Amino acid sequence: MKKWRILICGVLLFLWTAAAAMADGGPEITMQPQNPMYPEGSVASYTVKASGENLKATWYMQWNGATYNISNPGKWIVSWELHAGANHGAYQEDGNTFVYVFGEIQKELDGATIWCEIEDENYLVVSDTAVISVGGTALPPVIEQMPAAINAYQGDEVEIRCLALSPGDTQLSYIWYETDTGRLQDIRAISESVEYSDFWICDTSQTGTRNYVCGVWTSDGGMAYSSVVAVTIFDRALKEEPPVQETTAPVQPPATEPETTTQEETTKAETTAAQETTTAEETTAVEETTAVEETTAAEETTVEETYPQEETSATEETSQAKESTDISIEETITKEAADIVEKPSSSDEGGSEKEPIQEEKKGMPLWGTLLIAVGAMGAGAGLAFVIIKRKQ
Repeated sequence: MKKWRILICGVLLFLWTAAAAMADGGPEITMQPQNPMYPEGSVASYTVKASGENLKATWYMQWNGATYNISNPGKWIVSWELHAGANHGAYQEDGNTFVYVFGEIQKELDGATIWCEIEDENYLVVSDTAVISVGGTALPPVIEQMPAAINAYQGDEVEIRCLALSPGDTQLSYIWYETDTGRLQDIRAISESVEYSDFWICDTSQTGTRNYVCGVWTSDGGMAYSSVVAVTIFDRALKEEPPVQETTAPVQPPATEPETTTQEETTKAETTAAQETTTAEETTAVEETTAVEETTAAEETTVEETYPQEETSATEETSQAKESTDISIEETITKEAADIVEKPSSSDEGGSEKEPIQEEKKGMPLWGTLLIAVGAMGAGAGLAFVIIKRKQ
């Protein structure tokens, strides 16, 4: 459990640090290293300024095709140190100004490049490279202030100011340059040498990026080139928003009315939808009921067409049974009548035959024959009724 608590605390600390870093945005270089020309054996210094907190810098130099960390050269003397003088190294003037100094710079370092990496706890930025120039006899002017970069919009007035200090009582003059590649080696002059002209008004009529350099000379021959300043001009349409025409804007009703109207419209819409749904359901039900009734009527019609045939057949069978019964009755009556007629002629022959005749008459009287006929008729009618019920 304790391990989980430690892990959770670590994650929360990391997230808090990351959020603080994102809010801070990291360091930003406000002044790049300049490009002065130092006489051999003089003290040469290079300065970088940056905004931010808890910053630290690391200086690098490229010389004879190799890159060296000159902030921490190590215990052993490296070849370039033989030409840097006895006192060389990096130091920090304040929390935002970082300097590297060559105590006695030698001509062997001429043409080398130097730059600085500045970082805080989360971000790292890299400065431009400055060219180490060794030559001449006069000390160069010290460029104290020069913007690192400028962003503006079309039509804005943009001024670049180069603040330089003379190493003695010499007078300073300025020449402004432009470079299409952004490299100091490709500069071309865009002004003449002018005393005290330490600023330049940039052309902002066209969008894009233009690179400027300021050259500063002392009256005794010392010189220094500034860092390359990139001036980027953006389209003004990206900055300006269309004006709000308040006079033509419709008058807005109170805040409560639109809500009430909206609720009423919503209720009406819901009621209408419910009515339409109910109507559709009723229509569907009526159509289904009509279809069922039509189907039932058709079936009843079919049954009615079938029943008369069945009833006719049953009636015919009943009639046939009645006719058979009537025929049987008629035959019985006829037979009995014949027997009665024959009695007188048989009486003369003796009484021996009279007794049997009387016994036969007692065994089958007339009312018994009629009862049998009626029973037969009932049986036929019952049979016809059963047949009809089964077919239903």
